[in-house]
Amino acid sequence: MIRGREAASVSPVRTRRVRTGLRRMARARAGKDNGATHGFEATLWAAADKLRGHMDAAEYKHVVLGLIFLKYVSDAFEARRQALLAEAE
Repeated sequence: MIRGREAASVSPVRTRRVRTGLRRMARARAGKDNGATHGFEATLWAAADKLRGHMDAAEYKHVVLGLIFLKYVSDAFEARRQALLAEAE
């Protein structure tokens, strides 16, 4: 994890290289047919890049963290709803 002065010194070029490397790894894994994924990671990365547009990765993390939180709340609500429905029956 990058902290302090190092966080301020991370360049957009380095961030872009890391993202490119992650995409390559996802494509490599997607090429291997393990029965679990069929190019899903590559599709997911492409969708994330399209949604992000020209936004910096540091700003985009706030969007992603918000979406993860909403997914957690939605799942918790659905689990509680199902429990209440089962209890009512």
